[in-house]
Amino acid sequence: MPSETTVEVGGEKVRISSPDKLLFPRQGWTKLDVVIHFVRVAEGALRAVFGRPTMLKRYMESVEVDPIYHKRAEPNSQFETVEVKFPSQRPGLMNVPRTEVDVVRLIQRGCLDLHPWPVRAEDTDHPDELRFDLDPTPGFTFEHVREAAKGLRQVLAEAGLVGWPKTSGSRGIHVYVRIEPKWDFFQTRRSVLAAARELERRMTGLVTTSWWKEERTGVFIDYNQNARDKTVSAAYGVRPTGFVSTPFRWEEIEEITIERFPLDGFAERYEEVGDLTDGIDQAAGRIETLLEWVTRDQEEYGQGDAPWPPQYPKVAGEPTRVQPSRKRHDVDTETSAPLGAHYTIEQFLADKGGKKYWDGLVELARRCGPFEFAAGKTRSAFLVRGRFLTVYTLSDRGVSFWLSMSKGHEHPRVRKLFQVGPHEWVHDVRVNKTDELDDELGELICLAYQWGLTGEK
Repeated sequence: MPSETTVEVGGEKVRISSPDKLLFPRQGWTKLDVVIHFVRVAEGALRAVFGRPTMLKRYMESVEVDPIYHKRAEPNSQFETVEVKFPSQRPGLMNVPRTEVDVVRLIQRGCLDLHPWPVRAEDTDHPDELRFDLDPTPGFTFEHVREAAKGLRQVLAEAGLVGWPKTSGSRGIHVYVRIEPKWDFFQTRRSVLAAARELERRMTGLVTTSWWKEERTGVFIDYNQNARDKTVSAAYGVRPTGFVSTPFRWEEIEEITIERFPLDGFAERYEEVGDLTDGIDQAAGRIETLLEWVTRDQEEYGQGDAPWPPQYPKVAGEPTRVQPSRKRHDVDTETSAPLGAHYTIEQFLADKGGKKYWDGLVELARRCGPFEFAAGKTRSAFLVRGRFLTVYTLSDRGVSFWLSMSKGHEHPRVRKLFQVGPHEWVHDVRVNKTDELDDELGELICLAYQWGLTGEK
């Protein structure tokens, strides 16, 4: 068997190593079969990832072996790269495909489907795409997903937006909406949540936005796929199921199935209809109506933010990340914020009242620079800057806090949020008076300065 071959795409030849590697053992499909598929659909596949930071999901053996995920570009990457900020606020370089050759090079590296961010490299903080991921829960079928997708199309139209549907290649349907890149990740995520909640009210029992699996019944719309660093499999990717994530016309929805588009039969489909995502980049809309629905949900329905994935920092107005069946007590809801924006320390204290207890804390925070303060309903708060994380629990008696520098330790929430750097150090202390707070917290901050973790002194 040949150890390598070449294919031509975009007027260039690309080297393909191990072309006979059996990536789909049950179907008998090789790496070269996947490469030829992407050469054929290169125009559409590139449109889905062009200029976007892209994660690599690499199958080094076959689809029967778990893939390796590469978010960061390797040193001396053969692709264009861009610096992004991950949810932890740590920076990193990611690969940015720009040509059809880049697409095939990603496949050469073991990718079967591509996972781009919903932003362009020119502005990585403002998404130009909303993503609706519709998946059936147990007891529901793809027919239910189709009904939910049709309802979503109508909701989007009322908001002045155009949805571009495709099969997920797994169990559901993805609907993409191009938008002008004027809003941040917090706003676009909440916009998707608002549209999903509107659909949930219209299609009660069929559509759900419940984050906790024990509460889900129906077709789940995963709004958290719109959080920073989250990705959805792009159009024309080959999923581990062997089926292609296939764009389709809304007029086709009644006859669309996942199984209709396997890798070995997709050439006929593409030759017949071409790239059905052609025109998506010219269909950018605006989300003011959805943002109005965000405020309406808060004021009329009492619906604030919804839970974020566990690895994300806590956000103002977010419910507790406690599984409902494990919830032990009611929580404070006074800090709800329609857009879930981060609070400054001063804003949080003003909302909570009792500012006289915290003058020392505010002064210390000012000395240390622009910390951000995100407060949830649990009365826990997080100060984050660079590689310096302090977790506070506020009460009328004082402040309990943890200061962590990197490695995992006994505090599970801190371990999930914060794992960087060479140092491991934790301090837990109860402070009852402002002067004690000043002394204790000051000592910790001075130590952080010595490690060079908090900026200029």
